[in-house]
Amino acid sequence: MEDGSSDRCVVSRRAGGRRATGGRGRATWRRPRSRRRQGPRRWLSTGEADLARGGWVDPRAGQVRFDSYSQSWMRLRTDLRPRTREPYGGLLQRHLGPAFGPVELSKISPSQVRAWFSDLSGGGGPGQATGARCYRLLRTIMNTAVTDGLVVKNPCQVKGAGTERSPERPIASIPEVQALAAAIAPRFRAAVLLAAFCSLRRGEILGLRRGDVDLLYGTVTVRRAVVSLADGTLLIGDRKTAAGRRTVAVPRVIVPALQDHLDELVECPSEAPLFLGEKGRPPSPARPPSGMGSDSAGDRPWSPPFSRPAPQREHLGSGDRCQYSRAHGPHGPRKCGGSPPLPARHR
Repeated sequence: MEDGSSDRCVVSRRAGGRRATGGRGRATWRRPRSRRRQGPRRWLSTGEADLARGGWVDPRAGQVRFDSYSQSWMRLRTDLRPRTREPYGGLLQRHLGPAFGPVELSKISPSQVRAWFSDLSGGGGPGQATGARCYRLLRTIMNTAVTDGLVVKNPCQVKGAGTERSPERPIASIPEVQALAAAIAPRFRAAVLLAAFCSLRRGEILGLRRGDVDLLYGTVTVRRAVVSLADGTLLIGDRKTAAGRRTVAVPRVIVPALQDHLDELVECPSEAPLFLGEKGRPPSPARPPSGMGSDSAGDRPWSPPFSRPAPQREHLGSGDRCQYSRAHGPHGPRKCGGSPPLPARHR
């Protein structure tokens, strides 16, 4: 051939063959035998190269259904905390299972993931934040499948899909914080101040103990948090990361209010909870505290810590024990002998 092709032109001149007009033989193109075998040879060479560098994946390994693999993945992730495991199970049941449950791992394609994520984060779905959480969970499961040698590549290739873009929440003003602290039950007034001025989460506030508060140096140490499961179970555990375990500075302006809370509403032992509910149990962080206005902790009017003078405290001797009046119930005022008066700079 003039163009250098390896294909051959064969002219049939057999007696019974078809002939073109003019008495000539019909020309046909026949692909050489080596070209027909090139595909299997290329596949074999690629497989041998992947096998040599440890990147070969058995095509039959990815025939596992996604629902079976995800259940096994959840069972083997013993490092997940209960508060993390519970939302993961809900996302698998509501969003990932209906979309990929019966699908084999090797057949989950990037286009399927892209369409699924578009439906979740679009106007007809639960929203972008839920879509991002579902996408992160799917990406994590498929990364484990890649590590296990079940699939060659993770099909989750949507850029930026795992980033939540929730609208910024409004910040309460100082008058709003004062109004909320004045309206809530006295046993939770210090919680409002800690949340507003120390940026503590609700579960972190409910997990505080007396020993975590050091008003002499104006600090609060966050060591644990209270979480609530869907069935109402309360769990108290240490913070997961080093960033969660931290010491926060307490503004001087709310120190008198915290001192009042310690003196009147908290038992003397260092492990005594800083906040308790109406029945003497830790309140649930999943629902707001009940009891607006005054309660059994006292009926005296409350003034914001920014305008009232420092309270005059009675300091008992070091040998005296914690005392409180039973007439006020479990949240009655207490006097602890081991709590020295605050220095003048905190008053």
